[in-house]
Amino acid sequence: MNRAKHNRQADIRRVAKILRDGGYTYDQSKHLIEGARKAVGLTPPKRKRGSVARLTQDEFEAFLNTAYSKSGVHGLLIRTLLETGSRVLRRTRNPNHRQGRQDARLCRSSEVSPMN
Repeated sequence: MNRAKHNRQADIRRVAKILRDGGYTYDQSKHLIEGARKAVGLTPPKRKRGSVARLTQDEFEAFLNTAYSKSGVHGLLIRTLLETGSRVLRRTRNPNHRQGRQDARLCRSSEVSPMN
């Protein structure tokens, strides 16, 4: 089939007319379109499933060493950002994650008591 000869807007109007004239509901139209795709052998494109490349432990340490060599503030800032991102990543990978006892102890130990 030569796709250059087809006007997509005209095709949309033709499909819309079929749906309107047939009195299809949304769910019925969805089933109709799925059936038409199957009849002509259309399948969704393959999507690459995977994760982004992450730093190895050696790369992580080298990155932090470089940041600390610039200044202690840079190093601490980068370490905080990376470690916070790592915790968020671990929690988002496991949606049933509950805050563990160790996390709770860390929160309590980091609380600052009011000054007298």
